Amino acid sequence: MPNDKKTIDSNSGVQANVGFDFQRNTCIFLFLEKYNVIKDRDYFIMLEHYDDIIFGFLNSDSELTEVTSYQAKKSSTIWTTNSIYEIIYKISNSGIEINKDSLLKTANYTKSQYFITNNTISLDYQCSVTNSKKKVHINETNESITYKSLDSDCQSNLKKGNKEFCFSSDQITHFNDLNFTFIDLGRNTKSQLELLTGKFKTVFGNSIIDHKAARDTFIFCLKEIESRYNQGDIPKLSDTNKRLESFEINKILNILTTRKLALDFAEKNLKKFVKS
Repeated sequence: MPNDKKTIDSNSGVQANVGFDFQRNTCIFLFLEKYNVIKDRDYFIMLEHYDDIIFGFLNSDSELTEVTSYQAKKSSTIWTTNSIYEIIYKISNSGIEINKDSLLKTANYTKSQYFITNNTISLDYQCSVTNSKKKVHINETNESITYKSLDSDCQSNLKKGNKEFCFSSDQITHFNDLNFTFIDLGRNTKSQLELLTGKFKTVFGNSIIDHKAARDTFIFCLKEIESRYNQGDIPKLSDTNKRLESFEINKILNILTTRKLALDFAEKNLKKFVKS
């Protein structure tokens, strides 16, 4: 087990604020995927805060009802079981710290944690029944799988870890919140941005006149919170300095959509004026 002084390095991502396009673009992709479900809820988004990406959901008393966290990593090679032990180690440590966070939680609070990547995850294990080697693949044909749904032998293999990453019983209790997910997001920034522009168009259609501008506005807002340091080097879900709040997102969308409506109104009335 690595001899770390802290279970999570709360500012390492900010200090190495290079090459995080994938995490940021994944966050926007996830937001667009979730939008129609979450648009009427009170939520916030965080980057480089416990995990690469955090979606937190609140009730009317500003208590935490749900957290969804993501370790988002791009790769040019397939992820093998041995290569994701470190990822699982980080995710389980984040789960421990999130549950210890001082933000008040509701009695029915839930947590889901994801390893999300743009390449195949291949989980290999020894089947105790057939005594043969088997593999589970998470990719474009099988986009997401929960730890709980894996074969028990595969679960046991993940729990064992390896020489470098050995899991404590406390970490293992968070495995039931673990999910493995493939995201069909390109491996270079240009293709990722093109996809996000298309996603904005799919989700918002003609209500937004400039989907590229919408995309770039969200990127700017996420860069803002991403570059802010965790105060006292301690992440807190209550740290509004690190949160992009749903009411702020609604303001952005309101500007983007009302500009479109204003242009439509002006164009419509201009035609009436010309006719008269």
